[in-house]
Amino acid sequence: MTEPKNSKLSLHSWDDVRLLIAVAEHQGFAKAGQALMMDQETVAKRISRLEDMVGRPLFTRRNSGAKPTVACRFLLDGASEMIRASLHFEEKMRGVRTFVNMVTIAAPEGLLSYTLIPSLLNSSSTDQPLKAGSLRYPLPPLSFSQEAEADISLVSRRRDYDSLSEGVG
Repeated sequence: MTEPKNSKLSLHSWDDVRLLIAVAEHQGFAKAGQALMMDQETVAKRISRLEDMVGRPLFTRRNSGAKPTVACRFLLDGASEMIRASLHFEEKMRGVRTFVNMVTIAAPEGLLSYTLIPSLLNSSSTDQPLKAGSLRYPLPPLSFSQEAEADISLVSRRRDYDSLSEGVG
């Protein structure tokens, strides 16, 4: 098993990562299979396929179970990172539900900081140019940004008063 059978290594399934972790945690194919609801023969075949891919044994097989090899422990570090990334991704997926219903308002810094944010978020400031009571409908969750991508963009431009007076006359 010194030379990988496949020169192109690629993970075929996230389940292979879960399987590797389960066999290492349970220190045996049968116990890992029970935990993942699959039979011991399937576990053994899939681990053998992974071993063929990497060209090294991942477990030392014994009557008492399976002990992770150095190569397996090396892969388990990456597998743990994948689990953390997967959990983070699932958390993001749950957050998309609330994010999608959010309205993003983009405006220049001063307009955001001194007018829109205090007014729309019912700040107790007495210097609000907008009155919260002037809003007719309840607001959805809001997000404020100075970026161009937004549901509502407010832009301020300097007016050239000289050009306006030239046309009057």
